[in-house]
Amino acid sequence: MSGKDWRFIDLDLIQLEKLHGIEEALLRSKKAKPTIIFWRADRFVLTLGYFAKAEDKLNLENCRRLGVWFVRRITGGSVGPLDPKILSYSLIVDEDNPIIPENIEKSYELICLGIVKALRMVGLQAYLTRMSDVLVDGRKVSGSAQTRVLGKVLQHGFIYLDLDLELFRSLLNTDKLKEKVFSLDRRVSWVNLELKKIGKKALDVQEFKPYLKKGFEEALKVKLLDSSLTESEKRKGEKYAKKFFTEEWNLNRKSFTRNQQ
Repeated sequence: MSGKDWRFIDLDLIQLEKLHGIEEALLRSKKAKPTIIFWRADRFVLTLGYFAKAEDKLNLENCRRLGVWFVRRITGGSVGPLDPKILSYSLIVDEDNPIIPENIEKSYELICLGIVKALRMVGLQAYLTRMSDVLVDGRKVSGSAQTRVLGKVLQHGFIYLDLDLELFRSLLNTDKLKEKVFSLDRRVSWVNLELKKIGKKALDVQEFKPYLKKGFEEALKVKLLDSSLTESEKRKGEKYAKKFFTEEWNLNRKSFTRNQQ
């Protein structure tokens, strides 16, 4: 595998907790090659930024009543919905890899360019704004978050192909977020809604995957080679996933430590 050959792994449906365990296994690995993973949450679930306070962002009573919970990630940002109709990705690469800019803003621009290119391939006039948000017609259809830890870059994000905006809204803390909740219709959209506006047919996740893969290849100037997790990565992923199932982590943000084994 050359420096411009990266692993491409399609995990498809997966529990969000287990996905984060796999990400951590790759972050802690000394042997993992540069990797891009495609995945989608196996159920409607909320992803919460590392520093966010759950009680400030979410209506926890509604979450419990509707049976929708959240998983805290190790990257920053706020809260967002994930489900099987939302295509997500994770990119893990050594921090000193020459393809990834040292400047964080420029690295966001480069990686998110892959998403922009994919959306343009299907006919949408997408563009990047606010460092990591991809917009179509002024509304967000994709967001990403990044952290640099253990000598690695982890960036992950989502592309809303379809979105249950009303369910998402009902899970937010309207007392704290106020205008952000009530303005969701103006600020957020999804790919198939935007395709419908221009008279194009809807795309499902499987149909969109090749566009996103090609978009990343063109943006990063790499070749994504179909691969899979090693047995060691699977085993360690299961181990690291355990904390993402716990309230200690999700409600209280137990510290993410560099020396955890």
